[in-house]
Amino acid sequence: MQYIDLYSSRGMLEDLNPYIESGALDTTYIADAEISGGMIDGKLFGINLGSNALVAIYDPAMFAQAGVEPPGPEWTWDDYVEIGRKITAELGVPFAPGLPGNMFHAFQHVLRQNDLLFYATDGKSLGYDDDQLLTDLLQLQLDLVNEGVLATPAVRDEVNSLEDELMVSGNAATVWHWSNAIVAVTAAADRQLGMITLPKDKDQVREGLYIKPSMFFSVAESSPYKDEAILFVDFFINDVEANKILFAERGVPISSHVREQLEPLLTDVQIQMFNYLDLAAQHSSAIDPPEPAGHPEVLRLIDDIESMVLHGASSPAEGAKMFRQEANRILGSQ
Repeated sequence: MQYIDLYSSRGMLEDLNPYIESGALDTTYIADAEISGGMIDGKLFGINLGSNALVAIYDPAMFAQAGVEPPGPEWTWDDYVEIGRKITAELGVPFAPGLPGNMFHAFQHVLRQNDLLFYATDGKSLGYDDDQLLTDLLQLQLDLVNEGVLATPAVRDEVNSLEDELMVSGNAATVWHWSNAIVAVTAAADRQLGMITLPKDKDQVREGLYIKPSMFFSVAESSPYKDEAILFVDFFINDVEANKILFAERGVPISSHVREQLEPLLTDVQIQMFNYLDLAAQHSSAIDPPEPAGHPEVLRLIDDIESMVLHGASSPAEGAKMFRQEANRILGSQ
């Protein structure tokens, strides 16, 4: 999503609001929350094709074998640790490859639960200045890796495709993905799977989970065919026949009318995906602004810090401080 911020800041994208106001881009059946991810400073620079949310995809049979009841949406980080330890103790495999999503998504989730942003609103610095939250998260991951509850970096590095995922082969009880991946992961695993929301913080200020656009349609500001481009975008988001072909491959359609027309045609796994997104929407808060131009470098940095901590080259506290200082340098230089 960082590119929509980059392109719009350079004047490369057309504001789509006037086309909504004229009716050329029909949003009659689209909730404001579904298009808010493409809004920057009151202008709409991208419209979402489909919606996703982070999810833990889990193996119900492995949970049952371990004597663990799959948690509901109110589960907490304490539950996450307790369930993970029990499954690993009973089955002898990791509960999950790693923290929810990856280190970036897990830390963003924690920040949001504390009503903080990963990035400052101007994109020139991080949105927090206290290292304790990242220190605690890095320490939690280190402890769980050492206990075998989470997979080691060496094992995680061997995963190069859905078919390689530890849960697919029965070597972990869960795997973190975006919700539209449930179809492909179920096909790869060739068995029924379940979906769990991310854990809550027992003292959270707001929900950490959010609904994410899977991809944006935008119109080039320099295009001589803007009206035709709008027709193209409107076709993809509102035409039922087009969405029968797409068949929610890019996430749940943003038009409620399209969703209603597709529901009788859905497979059991797709119904599961639609139902999960409905559940996630009830346990989520508004998505953060699009990531700034320096986001790819910051992503690489947080992955490097995570690796250093897990390999003993840095303590969690040192890693958290190093990340904040270097990330602020990267963002400030953009």
